Amino acid sequence: MASFGYGRRSALLLWRRSRLNPVTSKSTSFRIHLGLLLGVLGGQPSALQKSCRSWEELFVAGYLYTRLGGDPADRRKRSFEIASAFQPTHKALLALADSNPPEAIVVLARPGEYFYSAHLADLFSRAGKLDLYMVPANDQKSLRDYFVSEYALSLETLRGTVQLSADYLLSCGSRGEEILTDILCRMETQSAADPAVEKVFALSKRLSPKHSEVVVRKICTRLASNCAAIGNSAGATYWFTRANDAERAVAQAEASLTSAEIGGCHSAGAEALDRTAEAISVCDNAQIQEKLDYLRMYSELQASLINADEESSAARDAASSASALLGANGGLPEAHWGVVVYDC
Repeated sequence: MASFGYGRRSALLLWRRSRLNPVTSKSTSFRIHLGLLLGVLGGQPSALQKSCRSWEELFVAGYLYTRLGGDPADRRKRSFEIASAFQPTHKALLALADSNPPEAIVVLARPGEYFYSAHLADLFSRAGKLDLYMVPANDQKSLRDYFVSEYALSLETLRGTVQLSADYLLSCGSRGEEILTDILCRMETQSAADPAVEKVFALSKRLSPKHSEVVVRKICTRLASNCAAIGNSAGATYWFTRANDAERAVAQAEASLTSAEIGGCHSAGAEALDRTAEAISVCDNAQIQEKLDYLRMYSELQASLINADEESSAARDAASSASALLGANGGLPEAHWGVVVYDC
């Protein structure tokens, strides 16, 4: 009998638990939902976030929550609290629904990722909706130019995008030109055979004369220095001339002349001098060309000496004429006159 009574009590406890658990579960769920409802009515953004099953619901609910009723001075604060639950794209939609394009543009921007901000800013700028919005900075860039230029800069890390970057930057006024100038000056250009060289020169022509000159001078100076480092005086003279660096162009030219004098008319130095004179002749710099024209004359002089012999008075006459021209009008530095006289 005792065991039978114990079994009845156990069965009774199991029955009570099975009947009470659903009630308890429903009560707990009811309390949770009641708490969310009271939270929404009490102005708690977290309660609103938990009540919505998707961002679309939260978007509509948040818009209504922050725009209808309540103290207008508190709406901005509540908007930020609600927006914290959104992804950047969803925040942008909320800002656009509030007729606030600048905020939509800003919330889409992340370091290194300015594609959406740049193009949205460009769109609203073309529509005339960003005319009064500026970036708070010393140069007061427009909101559109700021994000477009930042996007163009982010492209610099990708190969083959300099042309695309240039198109974006050249639409950003003087600030865009400054950034593009800096990009072109930093491009890797080690030798004239590098395809990037002509690309840089072509893009520099799209800049203003002032910025174009900066780019050309920078690239040409770098190429000239590289040529000088490997003993290519002809290349160094050519690129220094294109860079309008008369002092270093003359220094390279005189080095070529000295090498030719030491080696004589049949030497490798004489051949290098010929190449240097030819390089100067194709440079588009009349002032330096005139200054270094004596190299051409000296090269012709050495060619005359090669052809000259005892039976060829014409060659000797040509050499003498070249010598006289060098001393009188050719601009040959006096330090070289003695060599010319001795050779002729």
